[in-house]
Amino acid sequence: MSSSRSAVSGRRSREKAVSLGNSQHLRKILSTWQKMKKNVALVLSSGGARGFAHIGVINTLEQAGYKITSIAGTSMGAVVGGIYATGQLKVFEDFARSLSLKEVWKLTDLAFSKNGLVKGNRIIKKMKEIVPDRNIEDLPIPYCAVATDIVSGTEKIFTR
Repeated sequence: MSSSRSAVSGRRSREKAVSLGNSQHLRKILSTWQKMKKNVALVLSSGGARGFAHIGVINTLEQAGYKITSIAGTSMGAVVGGIYATGQLKVFEDFARSLSLKEVWKLTDLAFSKNGLVKGNRIIKKMKEIVPDRNIEDLPIPYCAVATDIVSGTEKIFTR
């Protein structure tokens, strides 16, 4: 009995769906949904030099017609995401691709301290030449960077 009841219920649902398929309202909803499904909020992970793969991911998403509506990242993901949010990703990509291995090592300032393994002063100075300082709250899309306070071990989220 219950199987025949569910069969009738299933048929009614299909009939309803077919009759709604001709509805102008449903077409409008579907059209809106199709536009919305191309929006994406992007979260980028850490990864050092492997983090440059984020540039390829962003390029692929954009080529596929996706619109990045907000971006968050940690470590290298925060760097690439922040540069994307400034609109300077192509400039940064061209710079990164132009570097030889020798130039990469010149930009790396290793330091063994409680603050980390790489100071990053040289690369930050060079990046500031490419991408000028901007306030996070002034970026054209929502952006945040996530880090860990190495003294307290707590998560820090930067939105300004």
